[in-house]
Amino acid sequence: MRRGEFLRGINGVVAGGNATVKGETGRRHHRLKVFYLESGVLADPSTTGITRIEERLNGVLFTDLTPAQARSIYLLNGGTLGTGEIPLPKSEPWKASPTGEESTSWDLEGVNSYNIGLKFDAAATAPSIRVYDEFDNFRNLDSGKPFKAFVKRLPIAFNAVSGLNDFNNLDFRFPIQRIHLFAPSAINSVEVQRDGEVIYEADNAENVRILADYGLDVAASGIEFPLVFDRDQQASSFLQARRSLNLRIDSSAAQVITAIVETRVPAIL
Repeated sequence: MRRGEFLRGINGVVAGGNATVKGETGRRHHRLKVFYLESGVLADPSTTGITRIEERLNGVLFTDLTPAQARSIYLLNGGTLGTGEIPLPKSEPWKASPTGEESTSWDLEGVNSYNIGLKFDAAATAPSIRVYDEFDNFRNLDSGKPFKAFVKRLPIAFNAVSGLNDFNNLDFRFPIQRIHLFAPSAINSVEVQRDGEVIYEADNAENVRILADYGLDVAASGIEFPLVFDRDQQASSFLQARRSLNLRIDSSAAQVITAIVETRVPAIL
């Protein structure tokens, strides 16, 4: 059975400050939820609350998101969120099977440290947080052998011109589940080329309808253009390249596009 508790080791929660939360090792984490409060009342963390959330294992960065980005990714998958709630899922409840869901849980057996960092806006009013951790003490096993499949969610920024852009600087050493493109102006279309061949192409409206077939709600998420390679919700689905990976993006304007790349890694790398 999964257990749920609030983490206790929280320090540095103050307007304009950098807070740290000590996560527990030696357990298998399924999800964390950060609840943000101002003056003791749940409040929207993405206005004048928390500006960034980071998660590190043994000092290695695995998560680097704004609260709005974390909420958007969750909403894309049909989740519901309350005021002040920032979801940090490990097991992914939208996967097609319970086994697939748990395959990306964070099995921290043998890991030395797990730390969550939160940066607070200077305008935050009497901020406080509670961090809920859902976990168990089992292992991820494949044919009786332990395995790890951590999902990293890290940003990379693209300086796009109006019109066609080719971005080929993504790290493709490990399987990529999704690439969430956040942008202030419209992205007209995207073509994904792997090892010189096109593996996905759609304009914005087409992409919305393709993902809708799988219960993915782009409008609710606020993500300008999500590229979902595991849209069938199978743990075995992902993008992997051997030689090259290129995103050809038709941007409606000159703008900075932020890509949150979900990469699945087998160890602390």
